[in-house]
Amino acid sequence: MKNQQWTTSNTIRIISSVRNSRFTKGLVLGAFLFGSFLAQSQTLAEFKYSSEQSEGRKIIPYSDLQALAKTEHDDQDRATAAIAGYNSAKLLSDKKLYIGFRADVNRNLNESKKKLSDYKGTDASKKAELKKKVETDEADVKEVEAKLKDLDSKMTAGLPKWEAVAEARKNVRKVFSNAYLRLEDSEDHPEKHIKKPASTDKAGLAQWEKDSDLLKQYIANIKGKIKDGYVDHDREIKVATDAVEKLKEGLAL
Repeated sequence: MKNQQWTTSNTIRIISSVRNSRFTKGLVLGAFLFGSFLAQSQTLAEFKYSSEQSEGRKIIPYSDLQALAKTEHDDQDRATAAIAGYNSAKLLSDKKLYIGFRADVNRNLNESKKKLSDYKGTDASKKAELKKKVETDEADVKEVEAKLKDLDSKMTAGLPKWEAVAEARKNVRKVFSNAYLRLEDSEDHPEKHIKKPASTDKAGLAQWEKDSDLLKQYIANIKGKIKDGYVDHDREIKVATDAVEKLKEGLAL
């Protein structure tokens, strides 16, 4: 048990110190999987508790993966908060709209310049009117170009923020995927969690079989909830990756 406590506490400190590094976070995830084979001391009661939870990291019966799930959820929350004001669909739609406006105002400007150039009359008021139209159209062009520049600036700023959200959501899902794999190992090796009595202890073996069946029921319940959660995870990941693609499309226009 001392080894389990050392592994969990030290791993949490490792996560805290490297949570912003993509490479080292991947190493931590791998370390958790490796650690699962070195120290699994979860009891039947802990599996029962997790199986009774509806959703979230509490459905994970392994303390180290619960800690990692919290870290990844916190990262996800911070990344999600940072995308406020960067609606990718609206930014892309506005970019396309103003590109259309740019064609319109430039066409208007070219026409008004031509009319001014073609005017050979001596009416000063008429000439002033044509000049005023050119000035108005030039102002419209500047306004549209400024708007397009602003949209590009917002998309440039928003792209890495949405990429961070996509990565964070993938990392959260990965924790639950790792928990699912470990559950399968626990299901195949109940003796890691329930001490198996000696072969001569008939009564003890009978109770162990009953407890093992209960463990498998709890694990099946938890695995079902994790699989159900994949639907939400995958949907949220798709929202983020779609946003990234929209911003890239907008910046390429």
